Amino acid sequence: MIKVSVIIPVYNSEKYLEKCLDSVVNQTLKEIEIICIDDCSSDNSYSILEKYREKDNRIIIIKNKTNQGIGKNRNIGIKNASGEYLAFIDNDDFYSNNFLYDLFYTAKKYDSDICYTHSIFRGSEDYDILDDNDIKNDDYLIDYTLPSYFYLYSDKGVYNDRLWPWEVWGKIWKREFIIKNNITFIDSNYFEDLVFLLESIVYSPKISVNNNAKYYNRNIVTSAGRSKRSVESDIRNYTAMFDRIFNIYYQKSYKNISYALDRFIIEVYKFYKKIENKEIFYKELSKNMSNIVSDKNNVYPNIKMLKAMYICFINKKTIKQFESVIFRYKIITKMLPRFFLKELRKNSIII
Repeated sequence: MIKVSVIIPVYNSEKYLEKCLDSVVNQTLKEIEIICIDDCSSDNSYSILEKYREKDNRIIIIKNKTNQGIGKNRNIGIKNASGEYLAFIDNDDFYSNNFLYDLFYTAKKYDSDICYTHSIFRGSEDYDILDDNDIKNDDYLIDYTLPSYFYLYSDKGVYNDRLWPWEVWGKIWKREFIIKNNITFIDSNYFEDLVFLLESIVYSPKISVNNNAKYYNRNIVTSAGRSKRSVESDIRNYTAMFDRIFNIYYQKSYKNISYALDRFIIEVYKFYKKIENKEIFYKELSKNMSNIVSDKNNVYPNIKMLKAMYICFINKKTIKQFESVIFRYKIITKMLPRFFLKELRKNSIII
């Protein structure tokens, strides 16, 4: 019986792929399959995959005829997987030797739908192991309230990425849970992880943790999620993100939709601050969001400042009006003392 299906989308990663594959094939958990989806690589990545397949029959190679992107590639992997659990790894990252063993047996211990680790080490693209200090081999079932997980990576209250890292690759997922609830990745090369996570928690999964499992992530500027993109691509991807989040929560978890909209607008706000083509991005995303919401205009973000931004988008207000909301927020956060800011955050007025 295959305990874990490891899904690896592969694209032009010859420099790092062998390290990635070595970390998977040498796992202490042996009952695994390794599904590699080559997405029309133009370097030697496919040849490396073939070399490893000759040595290890647990490796399955799927070669795309056209470039699909990381979201679709992971969906292909899910469709072809047969393991009890699913694991995702980026083709330039690597595992500790016991990564799958620790997560699998903790997941089985608690019969959890998702098991994850906080032991995620991030480093430059040429690192081997930056930080591998001994970590207590603890495992436990977590007790969580759903709204808390919408504020990952925000500055609101105590919520942060140490509560539950949003990337899919630091976890294993029960395949039955994913298939039963028809959870898929959006067609995007960024934020597909976050949307997958937000869709998953709609169904109240049982979640466990084992911090002895270690995941090593390379920060590579040219990777799919970090490379320079066109404004059209940004509009398309943020539209896909909003479409999935809005509709899944409107239909399946209406009482939590305000928190989901908070999460989306937080990401838009963070992105908007650093882009060049602000006017095109705002105008087109506003039009698309308005079309998606249509007559379902009775729901809004929970945080008042985010609600004001959201209303600008769905009511297709001018970019000048949108900028005025941002300007007021900046003034508030710069001028008010910390005590007042803390109170505003506590009362869901700002992030």
